[in-house]
Amino acid sequence: MKRTDNKALHLIAVPPSEKALSQTIGEAHRRYTRRINFREGWRGHLWQGRFASFPMDKTHLYVAARYVELNPVRANLVKKPQEYRWSSASAHIAGRDDRLVHVAPLLEMFGEWGDFLSRGLSDEEVEKFRCHERTGRPLGTNRFIARLENVLGRMLNKQKPGPKALQKKNKNL
Repeated sequence: MKRTDNKALHLIAVPPSEKALSQTIGEAHRRYTRRINFREGWRGHLWQGRFASFPMDKTHLYVAARYVELNPVRANLVKKPQEYRWSSASAHIAGRDDRLVHVAPLLEMFGEWGDFLSRGLSDEEVEKFRCHERTGRPLGTNRFIARLENVLGRMLNKQKPGPKALQKKNKNL
């Protein structure tokens, strides 16, 4: 879990069911709001708008992991990711679970976490991730996206804007 400023919270989560992610975020919002509003004597919502999410395949998980873990460094909040109090980077680097982070899944995939993070991300990778974050479109191989389209019964890749061209009938038939 990451809190990089007063506007953003980044999670990498694998929900067990279709509605689990939105229910979990909704419940966290309700509990946190109740606590802060009581403490501060406030009323109303604390988080504006809906959370952003997008599906990704395992091949792009490395981009997400680096993006999230390096975000406090990119935001100039710390020099090293493990220095940020709200980051899971210190748990991953130490190789030890904490109350919120189970380190095994990512460490099994990527090995030594400090080396993994030190490779960084290119500007292109950061922008690609941010684009998917903004649009909610899946991030993955063509095969992954085709499978999602098949399951959902709709197109997920960006289409050309404007009305779709009508097929002209062949008058010679």
